[in-house]
Amino acid sequence: METEIEFEFLDQPIVITEHKWKEDINALVYVQVLTYNHEPYIRDCIEGILMQKTTFPVHIVVFEDCSTDKTAFILKEYKEKHPGLFTLYLQPENTYGKEIRKEALKPWFETSQKGKYITKCEGDDYWTDPLKLQKQADFMDKNTEYSACFTNAEFINEIDNWRKPFIKNRKQGDVNIRDIILKGGIIYPTASILYRKHFLSRYISIPELPGDALLIFNMADQGKVFFLNEFTCIYRRWHGGIYSRISKNEIEKNKIRLKAIEGYKMLNIHTNRKYEKHFKKTISRISLILFTQSGFKNKIKYIKDIQFAEYLRLPFLIAKKHIRRLIKSKNN
Repeated sequence: METEIEFEFLDQPIVITEHKWKEDINALVYVQVLTYNHEPYIRDCIEGILMQKTTFPVHIVVFEDCSTDKTAFILKEYKEKHPGLFTLYLQPENTYGKEIRKEALKPWFETSQKGKYITKCEGDDYWTDPLKLQKQADFMDKNTEYSACFTNAEFINEIDNWRKPFIKNRKQGDVNIRDIILKGGIIYPTASILYRKHFLSRYISIPELPGDALLIFNMADQGKVFFLNEFTCIYRRWHGGIYSRISKNEIEKNKIRLKAIEGYKMLNIHTNRKYEKHFKKTISRISLILFTQSGFKNKIKYIKDIQFAEYLRLPFLIAKKHIRRLIKSKNN
């Protein structure tokens, strides 16, 4: 059941810092911000949210994971300036990879679920379109069969110094669940998605799978997902980001791949094998990568999950592996 609207929409979108709503109303959209050591970027993130022009109330919910830089100080500064727009959860110790994380995140999640829609913007990303939220909420209000809507983004890679569209060769429109299962979380920029809160009541949680992949799958399993082909945000990859740290360590990447295989097998069972064909293909593709990364003795355990058609990709994967080694050796 969707949250009841407790306010009257404005006639025209105005900047959210100029809104005047009753203190006790729930916002239509809650923005989840997850941040850690984002001092160089957190102002861009918050300013991109504060410049949004909407006809409805917006609230920003921040989980700050005990940064060792000035991230928390900057957030407190924004909250003092705009107290009605922010709820901050400042952690006394870093929770990443620890058992306490799930419990620490609970208040952040619960506050985010007070409205009709939830959106995200991690502390090193930011929004560039002041009407991003208005466009997405308008679409979702008019098309109630949709569970989520995401947009395009500009992908900025500060490590290798390039920028490009995050999504290429995809037309605006519905996104089928086959593509969502095959691509997982990389099918959309995290900072671009807006989804209906009430679908979280039937959320299938699989700890072995990344959060981005699980979120978009759950939305596609319960409703329709729409791709709005407009550039509304920046997705950033930089030296201090989680992905950049993992991408340098092949052992860690393979651990994530192994967990993903188990996760997709569990998700297949949880959904009564409704999408088994797509899950098997995804597992096959991950297994093929592990096959190429493993020594001769370990290859045999991945063969059982690899579909015959996937072996056609083997020469490409081997070539790609050798090219990476050559580039690495030249850089060294």
